Amino acid sequence: RRQAAALKGSLKAPDPSANMRLEKQVEGVVSIVKGQEERFERLETDITSAYESQRKQLQQALAENRQLAKGLEEDSMRRQNMMAELMEK
Repeated sequence: RRQAAALKGSLKAPDPSANMRLEKQVEGVVSIVKGQEERFERLETDITSAYESQRKQLQQALAENRQLAKGLEEDSMRRQNMMAELMEK
């Protein structure tokens, strides 16, 4: 009976060293998760920044290409008009 009572008492009383180990493990996991969250935030910021930069570059290239196409079209019209004038003479 004494052994059973002692065993029962030891089961009820938590082991402080086990609690400390568990707390340290939890703190370690929390630290790892926090580090990963920060890393993912940095990656998200970097990816968003790169996306915006590429988008601006593509928009600029598109605007330049449109301007070039307009210039070529105007040049073609001038040449057609010049050819028509030369044919009339």
